[in-house]
Amino acid sequence: MPERTWDKIVEWAKRYSVGIWGTINEYSRQLLTEVLAEFMGRPMTMGALRLAVAKIFGIERAGRIARTELTRAYYIGGKIAADEIRATGIRLIGIWRTKNDELVCEICGPLNGQPESPEGGWVPAGMSGPGIIPYAHVNCRCGVSYEVA
Repeated sequence: MPERTWDKIVEWAKRYSVGIWGTINEYSRQLLTEVLAEFMGRPMTMGALRLAVAKIFGIERAGRIARTELTRAYYIGGKIAADEIRATGIRLIGIWRTKNDELVCEICGPLNGQPESPEGGWVPAGMSGPGIIPYAHVNCRCGVSYEVA
């Protein structure tokens, strides 16, 4: 991955993390800052991130936080990289991907394999308005793959 793309991803992570700090107390904020700094310096697995966050919030809440935030980070990182590729003139289209197992929810299941809407995001059947993106809800495990259009 080109260095400037990685720099954009890290910059997003820094800006995003500032936004969530208002929802937790100072002690938790300091501990979580250390965990996120370690994560950005040395990417860790979902399990390692969950265990690190569990020390702060407890195992159940940590699992939800880790799963949701890791899904968000992977989506945003992939989108930044895809946008860099699109800037070269290559047309990419995002395809929604679920784990396609018994845990897939009624929001995400029907979106599996669906292309991104021209306006951006994906619009579940029966809904209107701006599209949703992976990390559509807490515990969302979905992602996007990109194909040349």
